[in-house]
Amino acid sequence: MAPPFPRDLRRGFALVRSLALSRRPAALHPESRPSFDVSRFEAPSCPEALQSVGKAQLIEWYWRVHPRFTFFKSVVPNARVLDVGAGSGGLPFWRQFLDPDRSDIHMFGTDLVKPLTASLYDDFRIADLNEGIPFPEAAFDAIIASHILEHVAVPTETLAQLAKRLCRGGLAYIEMPSPRGRKRCRPPPNIERRAGP
Repeated sequence: MAPPFPRDLRRGFALVRSLALSRRPAALHPESRPSFDVSRFEAPSCPEALQSVGKAQLIEWYWRVHPRFTFFKSVVPNARVLDVGAGSGGLPFWRQFLDPDRSDIHMFGTDLVKPLTASLYDDFRIADLNEGIPFPEAAFDAIIASHILEHVAVPTETLAQLAKRLCRGGLAYIEMPSPRGRKRCRPPPNIERRAGP
């Protein structure tokens, strides 16, 4: 298990969280007010508590607390992990990214197209999840399905298929957009959809 974050880092996270949750309109933030001097660009300033932190350290901190990453790093030893909707196929890189090293994890993947990183998987299968999951039942210790349910015709059927692929005691990590975020991302009503259902 990763050591707890130092006190100054926790304060930095708290500061970032409080800034993100601030309800003040952007006009009240001095660094975001428009400038009449168009010859210079005003960039938001970094909070003092984070000014001494490097980009690499911020990236590491982000991933150490990300739920998908912590789930991946905490699977049982020698786990068989299915990456559903693998996308570009980046999940196998997490085995050696940061501590603990999880080279023992056996990776399997599926998506509509084969990624360039397919060779990093023990087995990769091209499939449309609306037609089923092309792996045997009770074959995996863990399943990671990040942002796929919003792309299938019947999400409950896909969830049932995922559950069948888990062995006894297996765990699934399911990630999907929040309803609040989906409302914000809807196109304006005057935009017409020209392709697809």
